[in-house]
Amino acid sequence: MKVKMVRVRCPLCGMLVWPSQVQGQHSIDTMIMTSLGRGRGFKFMDYLDTDLISLVKAKIKSLYERFFESPSIQLTVPVSPALLVNVIPALRLFPSISLKTKVKMVE
Repeated sequence: MKVKMVRVRCPLCGMLVWPSQVQGQHSIDTMIMTSLGRGRGFKFMDYLDTDLISLVKAKIKSLYERFFESPSIQLTVPVSPALLVNVIPALRLFPSISLKTKVKMVE
């Protein structure tokens, strides 16, 4: 009988990892890995690579925005808050609701 094992694909690097690896807390570290020769293992030394750490953080941020932030509504015409009351009835009942907007400059 064949044994089926569950693996999880990491959205950051694409590796297939065991579910137990996802449950742990990990830091962002960079290291230099040196082979000690065939069958003798590897040696790891801490190495600070700020560019690579920045890249990983940017990728984590984009993954967070992709999976967890609510989609935004884009309006192509300027709209005053007074007009939005007619579009979003909840603003009439709760005028203190803040509207989250994203501004993208178009050239």
